Amino acid sequence: MRPLVSVAQGVIGLLTLLVHLWVASHASRFFVDAMRTGTIELLLATPLAPRQIVLGQLWALRETFLRPVLVLMLLNILLAVGQMEATRQALVTASSSLGSDYSHYYFMQLINVVEELTRLATGLIATAWFGMWMGLTSKKANVAVAKTIIFVQVIPFIALIFVSLILQFTISFGAGFVGFTNMQRWLPQIIILLLAVAADIAFILVSRKKLLTQFRELASGDTPVKPPEPHQPWSPEWEKPEATVPPASSPDTTPPTPR
Repeated sequence: MRPLVSVAQGVIGLLTLLVHLWVASHASRFFVDAMRTGTIELLLATPLAPRQIVLGQLWALRETFLRPVLVLMLLNILLAVGQMEATRQALVTASSSLGSDYSHYYFMQLINVVEELTRLATGLIATAWFGMWMGLTSKKANVAVAKTIIFVQVIPFIALIFVSLILQFTISFGAGFVGFTNMQRWLPQIIILLLAVAADIAFILVSRKKLLTQFRELASGDTPVKPPEPHQPWSPEWEKPEATVPPASSPDTTPPTPR
């Protein structure tokens, strides 16, 4: 049972990565192609507001990826059921040394499936919003997709690995003095889940603000014009006449007139 669960876990992980790449490609490619062909200028010339254009693209992404994402979530749930069954068989085999209380092990499996489903949903939404933003700021679709995956998936993943290691080391170090409790087993997972969701929400909010407030500037490639600085208050010193320096007299070079 264990080898089959490990293979299924690897396949689902690969499918999750492919779905993220798929979403990032569709989210960014539309705006890259629209800017290259001039379609974005035609859209801006219509009565459609930038908000309607962005939300229309988001709705199109929802219609395209809703079913594949639901299938992927179902596969994660089936994987969690398989992991619970494999855990149950392993615990029954080792019941003589672990006792008969398996509730905390099942609870950890439940936390795992909730973590996977939550991070999948928030991660895909963040990928869609950030991908649209990168599509407006990049000239090539491949560059936009690479930026989206690196910023939304790779960098947070590496950062969360370091945080997870620090949490596990801290909790294990503290458990040597106060004893290792069941709560300390799943506490790092909950903290990592909250940090991952917070990072995805931050990507969503920043991308949404950029797209909805600076859409025309991003589409035209112009930088927002800064407002002029306010005039300085009047000062009486401005009316003081400037000191004038008389021009230096040039030597008279005209030849003398004969008498």
